[in-house]
Parts: sequence; structure tokens; C-alpha cells
Amino acid sequence: MMKGFKRLLRIYSRLAAIHWGIMLQYRAEVTIWAFWSVTSPIVYLAVWRAIAQARGPIGGYEADAFVGYFLLQSIVYHFTSAWQVYDFGHEIRSGEFSSKLLRPMDPVHQWVTQNAAFKLVNFIWLAPAWVGLFLYFRPAIAFSWESVVGFIAALAAAALLRFLWSQAWSMLCFWTVRAHAGHDLIDALVHVLGGGVAPIAVLPPLLADLAYALPFWYSIGFPIEVGLGHVSGPAIWRGVFTSLLWSVFLLAVYRALWRQGLKRHSAVGA
Repeated sequence: MMKGFKRLLRIYSRLAAIHWGIMLQYRAEVTIWAFWSVTSPIVYLAVWRAIAQARGPIGGYEADAFVGYFLLQSIVYHFTSAWQVYDFGHEIRSGEFSSKLLRPMDPVHQWVTQNAAFKLVNFIWLAPAWVGLFLYFRPAIAFSWESVVGFIAALAAAALLRFLWSQAWSMLCFWTVRAHAGHDLIDALVHVLGGGVAPIAVLPPLLADLAYALPFWYSIGFPIEVGLGHVSGPAIWRGVFTSLLWSVFLLAVYRALWRQGLKRHSAVGA
């Protein structure tokens, strides 16, 4: 068992070095993605802060609370982003995926290290931007050890959940190489019910109840609200546990689709 673990570590270190080098070659593209990670939350921040300043608190959120929410959203977006559904369809169409099947490892390890390398390189650009934004806006966030540790745990669980969500969608590329079209359509719903457009508390009660019952909130709004201190105590760890349960479910879906997809794979583009 220990020998297998050491072998896996060697594989990950090699793959991480390869993907790190690839990402550094595409610095302009990475910079654009870094810019987008900040721009979208700032737009929402400006809109909701202006509304709250004109009409007063909305869903319990005052103007300053919206500032903190969307600044944390920028951090959450960066660390939870996943895009395999786009790359996987291209790999099948081009035949690149067939060559990966000849390697003595599951291709998922390459997607994991690629995702990690992108976030690490992107972090170099984003960290100074986040510091500048927090210093400029000075959001009313009362940080505590509980909120910081809880935020990190909720963020890690959200990143896993989001990765497996994208991974499960990617498997549909075995049946249609345009699976990303359906993913984009559903992702709009994910964005609303997950707390991307606004905090769940701002939504109508029926939509809010639906949002809490689905996994989407745990990938966006939940870690943000933990960081803000709106979720505290045992509720943090119940939320993390629920997020992990959804991840287990998506893992099972992904592996089931993977096994069925391999049976029908016909090396398109090879």
C-alpha cells in the first residue's frame, strides 16, 4: 500500500511540473481568466450595493455586507472553478483522449493536476488584486478563528464538489461531444440557485428553499456565508458534511458514466 502511495506521489509531482510549465507558457490567457475572476463579482457588488444604499437592507444584507459577500465570491470562484467538460469534448474529437488511455494511469489524475496548476499560477496574479480590493472597499467582515478555519474547510469541500460536478458532465462527451452546451445551460441555473447572482437570502422563499435542498449552494454561497460569519458553530460542519455527501454521489455518477462510456468509445478523430 505504501509503495503504491509513493508511486502515486511521484506521478502527481511529474504531472504537476508538466502542467505548471504549460500554464506558464499561456500567461496571457491565465491573466485574462484572473481578470474575469475579479470582474464578475465586482459588477454584482456594485449593483447590489447601489440597490441596498437606495432601498435599505435586502434579505438581511446591508450595503457593506454585499461588499464582503462578493469579494469572498471572487476567492471562491477561483478555487472552485472546473472546466473538464470543455477539454474532454475536444480531446475526444481530436483523438487525443485515445492516447491517454494507453498510459498506465487513469486520465483523471491529469485533470486534477491541470486544475491545481492553473489555480496556483492564477493565484500569483489574483492575490495582490484581492489584497488591493479588500483594502479599498474595507468590507465589514468580523474574521475569527472559527470563520477562517470553517471557510477553508467549506472552500475545500466546495472545490471537490464543483470538480466532480464538471467531471460527471464531462462523461456525457462519450455520447455527445457537445456536452458543454448542456452544461452551460444548467450552469446558469447553478449560478442563480448557488448564490452567484445574489445571496440565497435575497431570493424568493420558494427558490431559496429549493437552493438549500440542491448541491449548488454548497459550491458557491455556503463557503461565502461561512467566511462572513452568517453560518457558524455546528452548522459549518453539517454543511461541510452535506457537501461531501453530494461529492460522494457525484463520484458514483461519474464512475458509472465512465465505465459505460469506455464501452462505447470509438476513438473519434484518431
